[in-house]
Amino acid sequence: MEKCLRFWLRGCAVFGIYVIPIKEHYTALHWQRLSRKKGDRQLAWTEEKATRLTYLLQRLYLAMLAVTVCVLYLHGLYAREIEHGFVLTWLVATLVYTSQVLTHLSIFMAALWKREQHESFLQLLQQIEVSLKLRLKCNTRQSALLHSLRLLLFSLILLSVVGICVFTVVSVWLNDIGYYWHAAWTIVTLRVRILQLLIYARILRHYLDCVCVKLRQVVACRTSPASQLLDINYERFESLEFLLAIKENYTLIFKAVQLFNDFAGWSLFGIISSYMLDFTCHVYWSLLGLDGYGSPYTYLVGMPAALPFSVIGAIITDLVSKLTTVRSTPALKRYSCVVYQFSTQLELQRIEVTAQHFFVLDLRLIMSISTAIATNLVIMIQFLKSENLESSGA
Repeated sequence: MEKCLRFWLRGCAVFGIYVIPIKEHYTALHWQRLSRKKGDRQLAWTEEKATRLTYLLQRLYLAMLAVTVCVLYLHGLYAREIEHGFVLTWLVATLVYTSQVLTHLSIFMAALWKREQHESFLQLLQQIEVSLKLRLKCNTRQSALLHSLRLLLFSLILLSVVGICVFTVVSVWLNDIGYYWHAAWTIVTLRVRILQLLIYARILRHYLDCVCVKLRQVVACRTSPASQLLDINYERFESLEFLLAIKENYTLIFKAVQLFNDFAGWSLFGIISSYMLDFTCHVYWSLLGLDGYGSPYTYLVGMPAALPFSVIGAIITDLVSKLTTVRSTPALKRYSCVVYQFSTQLELQRIEVTAQHFFVLDLRLIMSISTAIATNLVIMIQFLKSENLESSGA
């Protein structure tokens, strides 16, 4: 599992959304230990030099990508001409492009400044897997998880590639390319970033399901003693140590989600904001095209751009879910105390994807706002159209 995840992250490093961390044995304590031996001083100096060079090259690569994005942004603003009568369209397109560029730059900063939190998150995922296997004797079904991750990644990449290709062909055909060529790298980077975060959320959801399965077994052991099987050790399920192990595994998952919010919260907020703005604009332009303003085929541009976001939003809604438990009535006082503590922990430490509680992800509310904005804009266009007809008739 860890090897596959590291392989995927090396591909993410090409887009500047992941910085390969310095290995743990390249610490100051390690240099001191090696320097105590005369024969290892040269080796320590060589390793330290190679590590510093690698880190410097990564920072230079991120700086080069950031400068390239800024240069493309400025060149796009300079080269884009405002067509007569389409000032509002130019303003909206510029606003969408600006939000995408700012989000792109925030991803670079998060990759560089939050690399330690990112690495701690990856190590914590490995720790959760080991704890589930050793303490809870849980079958984590790593092969099934890898298969589902590959299927999810392949389907979303295929959907994104098809959508981008259709969007490009139709935009060139309609001669309405806008900032697309300048924003192409930014668009691809945002897609890769959201795929990376979806994979993390899917892994956390899988581990949370494993904990929930063990918790259901404890509840079933207490509530349905008649349905017990002979080949299962139910005394272990009734022990205080097993419940403590479940509680500690949930604590590890909660810490992983906190780290996830720490290193990815702001970039996730920027991606959702820019995506919703882009989605609303495409819906608005598609409705205008169907209403007779501009080309009637603008919906061919809007649908490929809106469809991937709709699918990703549905997947996020499925992943960001709460862990529900069933109450039990144990007899032992210590056991009851642990159950009370764990239920309180589930109530207070909710698994939520936020940027340090800066925003709450409510896709239904966001979609309602976007639909209301697009509907009001179309109604305004209808009023303007009727006023123009009255003035021309007079």
